[in-house]
Amino acid sequence: MFFDYSVTIPFSTTQAAWLEQDLKLSAGVIHHVEVGFPWGCAGLVYVTLWHMDHQLWPLNPGGAFNSDDEVIAWDDRFELTSPYNWLRARLWNLDDTFDHTIELRFGILPAEEIAVGSTIDKLLNVFKKVFRA
Repeated sequence: MFFDYSVTIPFSTTQAAWLEQDLKLSAGVIHHVEVGFPWGCAGLVYVTLWHMDHQLWPLNPGGAFNSDDEVIAWDDRFELTSPYNWLRARLWNLDDTFDHTIELRFGILPAEEIAVGSTIDKLLNVFKKVFRA
């Protein structure tokens, strides 16, 4: 299942006064994430994604995604368990003229589906090693 959030950040929202948006998701494993920056952001809009008090993406403290006319996308495996199946976006917009709307998308699978896929991948790797020689 996929979740899609549109978050509008008012112009002149500084990092010191960032906008926080709670993102309610289902329990499961986040396997895909997208942060969409529309044309016109000009690298002036910043996004970080948090779980509880820990910055998840980008992983480096002090880091933040920013871009223009681009969707930053990646695959990951981060498990969300009830009742902690939410993330928090912290966003700021240094544009002094325009508000900007960022798209945040999350693909989530039930944890048991990820576990089965992992087991199958491991078995295939063993099979390849055994029959390679």
